[in-house]
Amino acid sequence: MSVYKQLQASPTECLSVLKREIGIKTDCIPFAVKLISAAKELNLATEQENLTAANTLLSGLQTLSQGGIIPEDYDKIDFVKRGKTIVPSARVEAFLRAAARKGYTILDTIVAVPQEDTDGTYFKEVFANDNIVYILEDSRKNMDRAITAERLKDKYFSKFLCRLDIHDAKSGRRIAMTACEMSIDDMLQVSMSSEQGIFKSEWRKVPGKYGPKNEKVITDELNSGTFWIKWTGEMVNKTIIRRALKRVKEVLPELSEPIYAFEQDDYTPPVEESKQAPVIDIPVKADNVNLKAFTDEQKADCKEMYDIFCQNPKLAEDKAKEIEDMVQAGADVQEVINTEYASIAALMMSKRYAERIGGLVNEKS
Repeated sequence: MSVYKQLQASPTECLSVLKREIGIKTDCIPFAVKLISAAKELNLATEQENLTAANTLLSGLQTLSQGGIIPEDYDKIDFVKRGKTIVPSARVEAFLRAAARKGYTILDTIVAVPQEDTDGTYFKEVFANDNIVYILEDSRKNMDRAITAERLKDKYFSKFLCRLDIHDAKSGRRIAMTACEMSIDDMLQVSMSSEQGIFKSEWRKVPGKYGPKNEKVITDELNSGTFWIKWTGEMVNKTIIRRALKRVKEVLPELSEPIYAFEQDDYTPPVEESKQAPVIDIPVKADNVNLKAFTDEQKADCKEMYDIFCQNPKLAEDKAKEIEDMVQAGADVQEVINTEYASIAALMMSKRYAERIGGLVNEKS
């Protein structure tokens, strides 16, 4: 029986698998029941699909656990279906609990600003008690600020504001305060980045530089039943808090793991056509992997790794660092390619890693 099927066998067996595979020790039955329910939503037909689903789910759970988000937070953990995988996703409250376990109290102030209040609503920066603090200035011409999917679509709001006030949990002393804002266009862009987004999308064949290509096209129809429709307010809050947290990572390295866990499902797969020139056959040793001429089996390996990285960006970052360390330590680049070609190809498909990894393997590719 595959690991993925073992996870669905019973709550007791599910928890046993988590302990055995990724070292999570818990007896939280409600968490197991919720996980099993989500896992059974996938209709997997092959052994490879079961393996990929198990790897993605377990890797995501391990990332949450390392960030201090535990099974007992099950009421604030969602399991998001993405293709033929399930990705665990922490809500804002789960992150705040993890931060509290690290000794920090985080108070968030989030304001959705209607179009009429754009100019008069903002966080004003002032200097008080030798520190910079942010005071909310709010014109409040429009008092109705309930966040709905329809209002996002119709651009009822102009922007969203967020202030994070971080204190030492024991002493109550303020550690840091930060504020940021997102325009409605930025928020909509984020909301359209996955199949759980606010608008329906479809894949169409369009002309490309090197022949027809598939392109994801976003429609203007609301994507009924998705996270951004069912929990619009929660997703808006999560999105802008993530942006605000980028400003405190360096100030509070102790929160780096909870922040990473909170951000782990925030990976948008690239959809752009490759800018590389057409493949030219390059002779290589028979047992060497050619990054420009994969076999069908190697292509399947790359596709599997790409899917895993899309669901778990922490794993992608860890693998990129591992490849960098090997090359910088003097490992033969071709040998690294031979063993890590699937990861290299998958990382090269992301703008975030293309230049970073490409610079290491370019001469051999």
